[in-house]
Amino acid sequence: ADLCPRSRAPRQKREPEWDKRLIPEIRRLRIQQPNLGKEKLFVMLQPFCTGLCLPLPRVSTIGRIIAKEPGKRCFSPLRLGARGQVKRINRVPVSRKPKSLKLQACECLAFDTLIRQRDGVKRHILTAIDPVSKVASPMRLPVAAGSMPPPSIRRSGKPIPCSNMPKP
Repeated sequence: ADLCPRSRAPRQKREPEWDKRLIPEIRRLRIQQPNLGKEKLFVMLQPFCTGLCLPLPRVSTIGRIIAKEPGKRCFSPLRLGARGQVKRINRVPVSRKPKSLKLQACECLAFDTLIRQRDGVKRHILTAIDPVSKVASPMRLPVAAGSMPPPSIRRSGKPIPCSNMPKP
């Protein structure tokens, strides 16, 4: 029985010693202004603690109270403008080609090389992607080398599916 490993955690754990009236006040302040951190909460808690004759918790203690509180991440930080108003975030997809470039389908290809290792065997896969028609064609390479992709495309005999592509 003595040889079985037992838990090494302390049997009696210390309870936090902060006042229970602080938690609703911190929650109220964070609902009122969701972007407040522990340093600013420290300053805003001073009048509350002096009014109730409570000991003012230090900044690190306020951080522990926030970390222990459930639902602490329900307020995502918003982007605020100069006057404190919420700004919308407009995400625009970034084009990877110049705006002045006008191409037909399969006129220009982008190449990507993947290396997959399985059962101790490396497999090199070259993927040709047409950015205009969004068509991709993978092919297996014998070796991954810098000068390998163009000759291997010619030798592979596998055509890139460019026939009867719609014109953009």
